[in-house]
Amino acid sequence: MATEHIQEQKTTDIKMLITKGKEQGYLTYAEVNDHLPDDIVDP
Repeated sequence: MATEHIQEQKTTDIKMLITKGKEQGYLTYAEVNDHLPDDIVDP
């Protein structure tokens, strides 16, 4: 059940990021990287 909650939160965060990108017309690399798993991001 905790795993489902975490997944729901991640999905909500991504949807909010997409909405922000649509409103602004862009997203920064930092904004996108902040929502990627740590093992994917190369600082």
